[in-house]
Amino acid sequence: MNPPFRARPLSILKLLLLLLLPATLAAQYSTGSRRAVRWFEEGREAYQAGDDEKAGEALVKAIAADDRFIEAYRLLAQIHLEHERHGEAIRYFSKSLEIDPTGNPDGYRLLAGMTMMTGDYPGTLELVERFLEFPPEEVRNRDEALRLKESCLFALEALENPVPFHPENLGDSVNSPGREYWPSLSVDENILMFTVMLETEGDETVPGYFQE
Repeated sequence: MNPPFRARPLSILKLLLLLLLPATLAAQYSTGSRRAVRWFEEGREAYQAGDDEKAGEALVKAIAADDRFIEAYRLLAQIHLEHERHGEAIRYFSKSLEIDPTGNPDGYRLLAGMTMMTGDYPGTLELVERFLEFPPEEVRNRDEALRLKESCLFALEALENPVPFHPENLGDSVNSPGREYWPSLSVDENILMFTVMLETEGDETVPGYFQE
């Protein structure tokens, strides 16, 4: 059983929400079950209010009322993705594509991005290839998919041909418990700059860090 959802991170990239909006705003759902729609709309309202625990419970009930309710699977995948539960996000979003394999071509690219996060490079490559089978006029961000394919092929090649790599911790003055990325050096190579994701609440600040 998954632990309760924590407070939703404000900086999480919303990969799926764009796909949810058209059907949600127009109330044109893939189900004819009023009970399923009622649970879905309750879940959507809870999600918009930031109560992901309540949203998840309602969406599970929507799927129980109609196990082919595409929008419910997508929103449930969105919630799990935002909380970095990639396995659950992949499972729910995969189900939405299984129900309608051709109605959401961009879904294969988005799902490929999720599987890439888990290190499933063969699965990612298969999804990207499926996305690229659609005519260019039917999809968006084809260039992004091609870059993802290139990264995936590089990863597979690197796994087949490993090289010695021994990372060293630079100590408390640099490394932190948070996620660090985008490192760069100053022109004179005397200053190391990087970005770190800090776990803070509201307007809380952390000494020693520039925050925005």
